[in-house]
Amino acid sequence: MADILHIIPRMVQGGAEQLLLDYLNSAETMHRHKALVLFADSDPRMIDPIAAQSEVRPSTSYGQIARDILPIRRHIASQKPAAVVAWMYHAAVLAPFLVPRGIPVLAYLHNTDLSAEAKRAERMAQKALARIARSQRVSLLYSGEASRRFHEDTLGYPGTRAHELANGISLETFAADPTRRADMRQDLGIGPETQVFGCFGRFNPQKNWPLVLDAFAAARRANPSARLVAAGRGVSLQNPEFAALVSARGLEDAVIALDAQRDMARLYDTIDVLLMGSAYGEAFPLVLLEALAMGKPAIVTALGSVPDVVEGLWDPIPVEAPERFVATVEAAARGDWPALAIPAEVLRAHAVERYGLGAYARGFDTVLNTML
Repeated sequence: MADILHIIPRMVQGGAEQLLLDYLNSAETMHRHKALVLFADSDPRMIDPIAAQSEVRPSTSYGQIARDILPIRRHIASQKPAAVVAWMYHAAVLAPFLVPRGIPVLAYLHNTDLSAEAKRAERMAQKALARIARSQRVSLLYSGEASRRFHEDTLGYPGTRAHELANGISLETFAADPTRRADMRQDLGIGPETQVFGCFGRFNPQKNWPLVLDAFAAARRANPSARLVAAGRGVSLQNPEFAALVSARGLEDAVIALDAQRDMARLYDTIDVLLMGSAYGEAFPLVLLEALAMGKPAIVTALGSVPDVVEGLWDPIPVEAPERFVATVEAAARGDWPALAIPAEVLRAHAVERYGLGAYARGFDTVLNTML
């Protein structure tokens, strides 16, 4: 058993952050874990479950972190971690400066490509990490083969000291509950027989909400009673940009926008079909694994490891064919999408066999053990 320190910029609603939270709370890991959260503006709903295992720095900018490098470095040295895991690009680029020499660093990456409009700082961090990795200052862990392939083939990341790990979820948390479904639908004013689509992801160009709403508008033309339950940071009718997208498609009475939510299982219980129309960047999306574990089919774009996850179940939609995404959602609204016929227990078994949190934690430990 070793002491492992995880460095992450923020704890907010997101796939990587949820993985860290679940891993720290997992009974399957053989190591002791703590998290160092660099920025003060984290979501309390993500911090509270790991309060005993985490420390939140008061930083408000990367400039402040740069000025505090020496105090942070001394603080990390005092904890004497056997290894440090740096989550995502920015933490990974900072790690060689924050972590004392002699302590191995693992950079954990959770995406494939960035958008053409990605922030300059993010692109700089992506390129800087490639140089750092080539200098053998960090090892690399990717969320799946597709993420590793993109970084090595497109960005020139080294193939040595590199590992890949399929994401995992809590199969106990994500298990269908008919009573919860009925209660949640009643709370949201949705009838028991109403067809409900769901889309869960932050309001961000990566998640491609315009495409999702275009597809749902087509679904409403095929099935006028259909509803969309939407959740994620900024996914609220109080957000003028999101509200404008909904209004432009005449969907004000059909979209239930819930903003960021912590209890996601009850949302999956509410819906019948998950929609994920992401345009870029996805590596191993947790929402897809969660939907499968809940017995829900998902209409998804073919990014990252998505084709591997749904292999043998249905075909994902090529990103370059948005019209096919719209047509597939419309077909589902008519009841003509073949995946609707797959029994819920078959979908759950697919997730149970491959994507449990226990297997994820043991796999993570195996990677860490190569560094100790």
